[in-house]
Amino acid sequence: RQAHNQAQQRAFDDVVASFERPIPKDVLERLELVVEKAKIHPGEAVLDIGTGVGVLIPFILKRHPSRVLACDLSGEMLKRVRSRFGDRVITLQADVLDIPLEEGPIGVVFCNAMFGNVYDQRETLEAIGRLLAPGGRLAISHPMGSAFVRRLKESSPRLRLKELPDERSLRRLLEGTGLALAHFTDEPEIYLAICVKIEEGASPSSRK
Repeated sequence: RQAHNQAQQRAFDDVVASFERPIPKDVLERLELVVEKAKIHPGEAVLDIGTGVGVLIPFILKRHPSRVLACDLSGEMLKRVRSRFGDRVITLQADVLDIPLEEGPIGVVFCNAMFGNVYDQRETLEAIGRLLAPGGRLAISHPMGSAFVRRLKESSPRLRLKELPDERSLRRLLEGTGLALAHFTDEPEIYLAICVKIEEGASPSSRK
């Protein structure tokens, strides 16, 4: 995992400038939809894993969270986040597996355009499950869709990408994590899965 993360850090430090280009209007609309679907309640803490240069953060801040934690392996990406948002955002240069439980409980966690980059998708889900508050939501998304990730995996071996799981595979990954799948969309231009932290005493079926 350490070698994987170091390779990811170097790769994204090197390409940070490409993430500062203007985002097309239709992609921005899909990013806003991702945040909307996660249903952030005012006063909830939000964690944006693999935040990059913070493309989701403007949409998150509009929902009045109590605090926003922006996590990334790339120090160069996080420099841009601090420059753009200052003390409105807490930055963490870390793998989500290494975020202390004391940072929780978190109301909403985003894994936008990054779930294919993690070393182990199952371990990542387990770590998120530990950080989320009961009833908290996890949004796994990509505004260009799963096919885009598949093509990127084939063309960019340096990034060490994995494909985004289909619905059946994701349900299997979620087993035993304390998370239940509440919504799943896999369309040509957007991938979006909303998972809910099962409240104590509730069964997965009662969350659907």
